[in-house]
Amino acid sequence: MRGKKLAFDTVREIGLALPGVKDGTAYGSPALKVADQMFACIAINRSAEPDTLAVRVGFDQREELIAGDPDVYYVTDHYVDHPVVLVRLGRVHRDALRGLLELGLLLSPHIDHLFDEGYITFSSDQALVIVLEVRDKLLDAWGIDAGVRVGEFSRAQNGYLEYHRINVFKHELLEL
Repeated sequence: MRGKKLAFDTVREIGLALPGVKDGTAYGSPALKVADQMFACIAINRSAEPDTLAVRVGFDQREELIAGDPDVYYVTDHYVDHPVVLVRLGRVHRDALRGLLELGLLLSPHIDHLFDEGYITFSSDQALVIVLEVRDKLLDAWGIDAGVRVGEFSRAQNGYLEYHRINVFKHELLEL
């Protein structure tokens, strides 16, 4: 049993507890944003079912979510080329929603770009690591504390993060 039906008020409550997240709108619909970038919103395209949330995820994660629980997660032709998964709010469990919002936050375009460029990474204990060159500016812009930790990573994610810390992250900028 999945529990009671969730509404955007629950999405907002969970999202606003995450670091740097603000309440906002996207295309006139309620949304969660970080540094003015939307990472979750009520899906407004008519191809989406009523009471559907769109959350930013990677294409691989979307396929895994849909394959794992197609009663909760889906995608329509309109959204297929966008890095989002559609979530039936009436069927998702609160804990699963929290994990999905944490993932969506990490994949916001500006955070993803900084990760790809090696300015941020995550330690093996899920702590955010930021090079000194941009650290204060990012922490201020995101409204987060330096010691913020994200949710648990899967084995595959941990493997990639280890590779990222060694080969992509700008270690030389940790100590200026």
